[in-house]
Amino acid sequence: AVVSTQSTGDMELSEKLNVPVLGAEPDIVNLFSTKSGAKRIFNSAGVAVPPSEFDIYTEEQLFELLSSLVASNLNIKRWVFKIDGEFDGRGTAYCDVTQFLSCHKWALKQAERYGSKWGKRWAQEPTIIKIYSELPEIIYNNLKVVNSTLFPSIDKFLVAFTKSGGVIEACPPSDDVTCITVDMFVDPTGNVEIRNTGDQIRATEFQTWAISSPQTSIAPIRLHSNCVAVGKACYDRAIIGYVSATFATFMLPGSEEQQLWAIDLKIQYTDTMALANVLQYVTGGRFDTATG
Repeated sequence: AVVSTQSTGDMELSEKLNVPVLGAEPDIVNLFSTKSGAKRIFNSAGVAVPPSEFDIYTEEQLFELLSSLVASNLNIKRWVFKIDGEFDGRGTAYCDVTQFLSCHKWALKQAERYGSKWGKRWAQEPTIIKIYSELPEIIYNNLKVVNSTLFPSIDKFLVAFTKSGGVIEACPPSDDVTCITVDMFVDPTGNVEIRNTGDQIRATEFQTWAISSPQTSIAPIRLHSNCVAVGKACYDRAIIGYVSATFATFMLPGSEEQQLWAIDLKIQYTDTMALANVLQYVTGGRFDTATG
């Protein structure tokens, strides 16, 4: 049997009915289905991710880590905050930090002054301290919550963020970003098969309305290699069955280099996978990993 999201109830029912369930143990699913858990999978897979920090549980930790991220990535305008355990943009907020950072121009001059040494902590330390002194006021006054019905104020969002834990990550530094959904299947022997891809059609910047399948935003072979790496990292953590990953692709400003960042992971049989199966059944078609 295949269930959408594995739970202890599914396991108990499968045992009573003597029907095997294809999927990971519920505790494993719960651990790696969070935003922080996805970061662990992506880091283990060795795929590119946005500059980010995860497992954040206090406001002090949030401001300290964000100060360091901003100092290391002065070209990033927007930073995104995601609550562990939320989905589909529900627990998301963002802030255009550099727009309100009075020391930003000074920080850029510091980075230019140190050149290749800017990546060293000692070189960034004075800048991190200055950014840290400004961040609380910037966040408290300018954080934009995507779902204001669920979190009607910045304070309520931050309380939920620190209670559940969460991640901070960079928003791609481009005005032309496409997010790609990839549904894959990890079989019990560790083989990874891509079953569906699609370019997301967004209702808002952080909420998906539909997908256009198959994806046409990046060379399939490049997407395939990243997905296989993610699938194998899942298998190494005893995750089998259906997995869905989201990637963001964009052109790096000032160059012709196309970026591909892994940004989200769902350990479940998704609606997009179900719709792809229905489409293939109705049309008699099949998904071709070489072209999609």
